[in-house]
Amino acid sequence: MNLDELAPLVGDAAGRIAGHVIRTPVLRMTDFGGELGTDVALKAEALQRTGSFKIRGALNTILSLSVKERERGVITFSAGNHAQAVACACAQAGIDCYVVMWRTANPRKVTATRAWGATVDVEAADSTEAADRLAELVRSSGRVLVHPFEDPRVIAGQGTATAELLQDAPELDVLLVPTSGGGLLAGAVLACVAAAREVEIIPVQPESAPSLRHAMAGGGSVRYRPGATAADALAAPFFGALNFDIVRDRVSDLATVTEPEIADGVRWCYERAKLAVEPGGAVPIAALLARRVSVQAGQRVGVLVSGANPDPAVIAPMLTGG
Repeated sequence: MNLDELAPLVGDAAGRIAGHVIRTPVLRMTDFGGELGTDVALKAEALQRTGSFKIRGALNTILSLSVKERERGVITFSAGNHAQAVACACAQAGIDCYVVMWRTANPRKVTATRAWGATVDVEAADSTEAADRLAELVRSSGRVLVHPFEDPRVIAGQGTATAELLQDAPELDVLLVPTSGGGLLAGAVLACVAAAREVEIIPVQPESAPSLRHAMAGGGSVRYRPGATAADALAAPFFGALNFDIVRDRVSDLATVTEPEIADGVRWCYERAKLAVEPGGAVPIAALLARRVSVQAGQRVGVLVSGANPDPAVIAPMLTGG
């Protein structure tokens, strides 16, 4: 795949969504106690509209639709963050929105998605069934699909987070990216190509939901059933095929973290960075704390803190060490 042809889409997306999203701050965290093994630059997408980076890709896609496509309405599926982002973007553009979620999805995220005016379908039992249901409804409804991660417009929109980070922290050597279906990761790769920056990009996933590991082992997108994880935002049932084509030659390492390590990452973000992150947003910090990634002395590390839509019932025991 020619990444040089795709990379300019990130700049196009940045221009399209300018004024519609927050340019989130980069927090410089000095590792006085040696907890992380290095100083880090946190891109605080936890402070983004709708509580995650997902609004970037959603808005880039929605604002790219033709008049006829807008009239058809849109459809997507999501555990919650992409759902809220698409619903928000559709509310802003006056477009009818239908979202496929699943029965075990976070009720707060379901409620928040409905609050933006979207119709929410929770017939599926889990993310794997939801992906199948989405395909069926796309065929029968005639709606425009806004895929949560496997769409060039979505990927380019997500890439604007990394593009901003590289502008605000141009010295970075390593970038840690929370990873699920691969939209944020593929966007990070394209942003680095567009900026002509040789940054080592390391995806981080929950140990129970390693979609990229399955893709690497299978040589492409592989459908699987994720295990239970507090990082529900990272439990996509497959890593996108387009995303894999983008990242396969640019990502050589993959870190996974356990559930107790994710809890440690959440607690660190709350206590040290003062960021109310959800578990999925804390997995890169979890990887640093648990030494799941190898950072060399003197390397400058960036972290995409992807979201902040936590369930208090899940977060509370993590913060108290339970």
